[in-house]
Amino acid sequence: MKSRGRYVSTGHLPSPRQVQAAVDEAYRMYRPETGGENSQTYPALARVPGGLFGICVAGISGSIYRAGDTGHEFTIMSVAKPFVFALVCEVLGDEEARQKLGVNATGFPFDSVAAVERSADGRSNPMVNAGAIAAVSLVPGGSSAAKWLFLRERLSAFAGRDLALSDEVYASASATNHRNRAIANFLASRGRIYSDPAEAVDLYTRQSCLLTSAEDLAVMSATLADGGGQSRDRAASGHPGRLPACARGHGHRRDVRDLGRLAF
Repeated sequence: MKSRGRYVSTGHLPSPRQVQAAVDEAYRMYRPETGGENSQTYPALARVPGGLFGICVAGISGSIYRAGDTGHEFTIMSVAKPFVFALVCEVLGDEEARQKLGVNATGFPFDSVAAVERSADGRSNPMVNAGAIAAVSLVPGGSSAAKWLFLRERLSAFAGRDLALSDEVYASASATNHRNRAIANFLASRGRIYSDPAEAVDLYTRQSCLLTSAEDLAVMSATLADGGGQSRDRAASGHPGRLPACARGHGHRRDVRDLGRLAF
């Protein structure tokens, strides 16, 4: 892929004292909030203790600011989507990824089958389940095991540590992810899935069941924002660690803008 330059976050955090004070204040303000309920998408998610709460901010320099239960592990679920999209963009190039996956908002719920049915060409975007399953179908590898190794290693590289699979949540999700299977088969009928549909759903389910903490997600986000600079390496050594090329995220300004538009 021909590079058009490396575009990364140009923002800066305030002083460490100010950032930690802001994190502590937010924690004090919102810790008493007990509204809402656990996700009911999969049975295992409903069993996660509902009283956990933590806030973590990571800077691209390696600084990390914490309050509360930031080290407690939980499954990454849909938060994996932007990171996998970044990897696919790195492998294919941003234009091919856009052509295959789309980047437009659907106006439907994240797990909608109608979004695929009503799309003019079967595309949606990688931040909803249909586009994310299609994205997973594009990861490189000659076998399902090789593709899973690619995903697990590179998502771990974003976090700066090895991420483990939750066997409990994976088993629960695999037994009940009927809607995602239907989405994958519908994508196949529109020519918008690029591997075996069952394999794509299994890989998508597995990536969603990697265990992360609030601190991991903060570090992963800082790594993506810095175009692949590993903030945990910086914190440990004082030097800017670099991820392998395919784990550096999509360092193209247009893709970052698209992700922001999809997120907000």
